Amino acid sequence: MMHYNMKPTAHIICETSTRYDGNMSFKNGTVEEVLQNRIRFLEKNGTTIEQYIPMRCDHGETICIVDESDFFDTTTAEQEKYIPAEVLVTQSKKVALFLLTADCQPMSFYDQVTQTIALAHISRKTFTRNLVQKTVGFLHERFAVNPSNLLVYIGPHIKKESYAFTLPLQEESPELRAYTKMQNDYAHIDLEKGSVTHLLNTGVLPEHITVSPIDTGTSSEHFSYYRMKKEGADTTARIATVLMMK
Repeated sequence: MMHYNMKPTAHIICETSTRYDGNMSFKNGTVEEVLQNRIRFLEKNGTTIEQYIPMRCDHGETICIVDESDFFDTTTAEQEKYIPAEVLVTQSKKVALFLLTADCQPMSFYDQVTQTIALAHISRKTFTRNLVQKTVGFLHERFAVNPSNLLVYIGPHIKKESYAFTLPLQEESPELRAYTKMQNDYAHIDLEKGSVTHLLNTGVLPEHITVSPIDTGTSSEHFSYYRMKKEGADTTARIATVLMMK
């Protein structure tokens, strides 16, 4: 396990919810219940639902710049309004970026020099689309971010010990082959190692990368799609990550 020693929270809000904060997905529970969970989680972390901008992910590679003009009326019944993207980027201190996950990596980027943040959804599919490199490249091209200045935090996600598939694999990506270990009739995918490697290859410094030690696949305090599926439980519950500059 790679676990670096600096979580970039001195000048930003960067937090992931737990089961105790409640389910954050409107696909699970009533709109009012989920809305109240989001309100409490955001307020607990120093922001409000009026400031948040959630994204709707489809495992693509869309990167969107957002600001206050992207706020929407949270008092209406229309709660499914999201920005369709895998990465949200902003330079506004009034905007709280918001991402739902249940095993995928919530990857937070912060550059203090240009005052830029980005929140990325790194799944097995977006990893193979080179979204880590594309995000760093986008920040460099659009905002003159030097990769060596970036602070990166990979939040709670499924670890290789839990991320296992029965052999033979139905699909095998060349991009994942280097991070896949065959063991006891299972293929274990180390997406964490792959993401850290991609970050280092873009010029992000190792001492600027922090990786959460939490394995959502085993943590009773987090929702996990893979664990809930194995248990025969509803798989639609989600945790949330919020990222905002102070």
